[in-house]
Amino acid sequence: MRLRSIDYFRAIAIVSVLTRHAWDLFEWDESLASTRLLVAIVAHGSVLFMFVAGFLFQHLLDRYEYRSYLRRKVRNVVAPYVFCSIPALFWQYWFQWGIFDGGADRDLLSAAGVVLRALATGQHMFVPYWFMPLIFVIYGLAPMFQAIDRRPRAYLIVPLLLVMAGFAQRPITLTDVPRNLVFYVPVYLLGMAASHYRREFASFVRRHSLWTVGVVVGLHAADFLWGLPGSATSEGLFTMERHPFDINLLAKAATAVAMVGGLEKLAEVAPRWFDRVMNELAATSFGLYFLHMYLVSYVWVRIAPAVGGKPDGTGTLLVVGAIGLTVATYLVVRAGKWAFGRRSRYFLGC
Repeated sequence: MRLRSIDYFRAIAIVSVLTRHAWDLFEWDESLASTRLLVAIVAHGSVLFMFVAGFLFQHLLDRYEYRSYLRRKVRNVVAPYVFCSIPALFWQYWFQWGIFDGGADRDLLSAAGVVLRALATGQHMFVPYWFMPLIFVIYGLAPMFQAIDRRPRAYLIVPLLLVMAGFAQRPITLTDVPRNLVFYVPVYLLGMAASHYRREFASFVRRHSLWTVGVVVGLHAADFLWGLPGSATSEGLFTMERHPFDINLLAKAATAVAMVGGLEKLAEVAPRWFDRVMNELAATSFGLYFLHMYLVSYVWVRIAPAVGGKPDGTGTLLVVGAIGLTVATYLVVRAGKWAFGRRSRYFLGC
């Protein structure tokens, strides 16, 4: 059964990721309160992405068979990830920088080893490709997640796991897959729980909408006020060098739960044009994810130097930049879908 509200969720999740990366199109004065507030709002878009991945996994469990599930993921996620990585890999090989920095051997066999290691970690474009090895491991753990869903009382531990992840924090080195698993698996499980108990979650949010909004706003406000807005990171597991706890993780988890109920209500009243826009963003979300950083990199390398550097960031410019990046990347994705035709899913993920 198609859930329009989850299409809306997927659309918001991908736009939040692109908004976070549009941030890097500008120079920001981190001493300003307005900058810190914006960081608290746009940080951790990947939490929404992971939540909806868990939600969809549980929602489609009635069709689940491990081998066919992995084949679909290889065809629709791994293959386009490799294909969309080719320009970055070739550029770095040809100009001997990035993963080939330091005059790495041009011998193709040696280069192939470097490429395979990069694809396994996302190091060739760690923003945003750090996420891909993590989600591949989660795909491989699907039987474990299925077993958890068969014993739904296990979901009672999710709040504790989320608090633990807040203390564990994300690694400074984004390509550290084991650390990322500790941080993101609780979010994935929360998404699964929200799907398993979708009616209960949605009913709770609707009956306590003011309270829910208050929690979401309060957690973001606490993140803004408590020293380090955005996602706290650390060198090691539970070392907490920069901050004792990642409040933004809980803020985005609460946002995701609120969206489960809120978007169901929105889907009932949304005009047709809005529904079409959100569905299109959801349908092209993987293509947007795979390709948007190429456009950001082009602005860094070509446009910013030509105009004297990045402009100073403001909230208005961030919104304009996020919309521009989303629209430009969407047009590239649509062109790719036209070029590849019915097989575009194997190349672009959509």
